[in-house]
Amino acid sequence: MKIAILGGGLAGLSAANVLEKYGVIPTVFETKQSLTDYSPRAQTLISVFVRPIQDSISHLSEEHGLYINPKTNITELVFHSKRETAVVRGHLGYITIRGDHPSSLESQLGYNLLDTEIVNNSSFTMADLEHEFDKVIIATGDPNQVDQIKIPGNYKEIYYKDALISGEFNKNRIHIFQNHNIAPKSFGYLVPLNDSLANLKISFPIGYLNKYLAKGTISTGWQYFLQLLYNKFPGISLVEVKEFSRIVNYASTGAKGRIGNYLLTGNCLGSVMPMLGYDQFFAISSGVHAAKSVINQKNYDSLISPLMRQLTKLQTIYQGMSALDNRDFDNMVKTLNTRAGGIFFNSKYDILKVLEGLLYPMIK
Repeated sequence: MKIAILGGGLAGLSAANVLEKYGVIPTVFETKQSLTDYSPRAQTLISVFVRPIQDSISHLSEEHGLYINPKTNITELVFHSKRETAVVRGHLGYITIRGDHPSSLESQLGYNLLDTEIVNNSSFTMADLEHEFDKVIIATGDPNQVDQIKIPGNYKEIYYKDALISGEFNKNRIHIFQNHNIAPKSFGYLVPLNDSLANLKISFPIGYLNKYLAKGTISTGWQYFLQLLYNKFPGISLVEVKEFSRIVNYASTGAKGRIGNYLLTGNCLGSVMPMLGYDQFFAISSGVHAAKSVINQKNYDSLISPLMRQLTKLQTIYQGMSALDNRDFDNMVKTLNTRAGGIFFNSKYDILKVLEGLLYPMIK
């Protein structure tokens, strides 16, 4: 059986690892010069977003035989609204490293591959591979590329501003900023790479960037954010700042993952506004299920249905939170600073169902 994987990100590499484990050797086609052809950055896997799964890393190893090592545990989440601060403690998830770093997820997954051929700087398209391979796993991260084989999805272009900052950081503590003065319809966050470097990021729909540009205030929100951080973390300094955008595919529960001999994974299958790492878990898991569908001749859409239900739930929560104003965020953060915050993030149950129900009326 000849299997092609178009894209060498988390979804594609996860699929390749599982295929190799079962004796099927795929070929990975990657457009970049290498699997880790971008600067290192820290990302998160927050446990509450994958419930009822208790531990995302353990789940991937125990259920799928896919072994990856996070950088460190998350033991504190610090929420900042305009006027309130809350601290939640517990075993809350993991920090992972992405990009050009020996501990990055891409480095780990690529290192584990023994026989898979990886074609870098590839210009091959879906059409090029269709007749050469029995199955093609689509893992490019660009949903526009699959429009030729399916009805276009609900795509949104998301603006990102990503900075590397130096200072002194608790490497087990994540800071989340819910404040429309910083990021309209979204949030900002700070994730440590180690105890002296951290990633700082804001992201929001590109339409709000255009409104900011029209008003000449795009730099105002970023400067407001930096000044806030300078006050909270004396001695920090900017090392690097990048701006970019990407297309996010807001697929629904009923979206098809298999179309003919194509299996869609990662953002080509579905996504959500950066929701503290669920996209990482979704990409890896969809790649794993695509590989298992090929190996075991299982229905791919049935395998991914729990992932798609969770994705839809998080999309509802994000849209509901987008309708909140800064006063609502203050009230929410104030609540998180009570016993309720610890219960919410440390519960073993799928407590997001409750939040989804509360926020659903906000999007109607």
